[in-house]
Amino acid sequence: MNQSDISTLTDEEISLLTEIVNKGIREIKPRIRNEGIQYESLGDILKEKDYNWNEIHTILNSIVKKGLLIKKEHENILLCPNCSSPHVFSKYSCPKCESTDTHRVILVEHPFCGYTGTLDTFKNGSNLICPQCQQKLSSRNKQKETDVKRSVMSKRYYQIIGSAFDCNKCGNRFDRPNIVHNCVKCGSNFTYINSNYQKIFSYEIPDKINKELQTSKEIAVLVVEDNDDDAEIIQIHLSKKTGFNITRVSKSGEGLNRLEENIYDIRP
Repeated sequence: MNQSDISTLTDEEISLLTEIVNKGIREIKPRIRNEGIQYESLGDILKEKDYNWNEIHTILNSIVKKGLLIKKEHENILLCPNCSSPHVFSKYSCPKCESTDTHRVILVEHPFCGYTGTLDTFKNGSNLICPQCQQKLSSRNKQKETDVKRSVMSKRYYQIIGSAFDCNKCGNRFDRPNIVHNCVKCGSNFTYINSNYQKIFSYEIPDKINKELQTSKEIAVLVVEDNDDDAEIIQIHLSKKTGFNITRVSKSGEGLNRLEENIYDIRP
């Protein structure tokens, strides 16, 4: 990389990239939030420059096209095809009536009399009783052959033979449910056929660009403090000294995320 590479950037792109470098950020990783895909390490810059996430994303991709950022695949995520929200959860649905009012059942067999049914049909208080022959049951691994005759053990023995799903609406029992996705933001339902399965990316600053833009390296400070008053005292004290770039978070988990993505000269 040389100076002519930097000269291809617009003033807005240079300003953003320099700000990122001076904050000690080397890799910009995406986070999935209810509001969409965000780059939390750039949160302070977003507030300072009055950007929104779409504007920052557009600028980053422009810098990538000019060869001054490395764009890397991060992961694939499921987005709502109607509103592009990543806040999606999945439900099982009945293949027959498409209802999502389903529940999973455990299938149990009593080999002695041949009865097969769901675990719930065997439950009788704290015991398991075969609905067909009324034999009190226990699993083989709970029995000791030295304590009971083999024939008695055979009568009492039951086994779990699998699981299935029951539809509460139509009564259908099935092995494999259909999967329906639901968007929390707009409420729409969709399947894999019309889903929006999208790659999201992280951005890495090359070493040469990082060194070239470190014109006046500030001391990066990470403050983790959940008390607003104490945090303000710390920030006021440090702000009296020049050359400090202060980032404050209130939760330890957020602090760990920042340490993953950024380089801090002073940290907890």
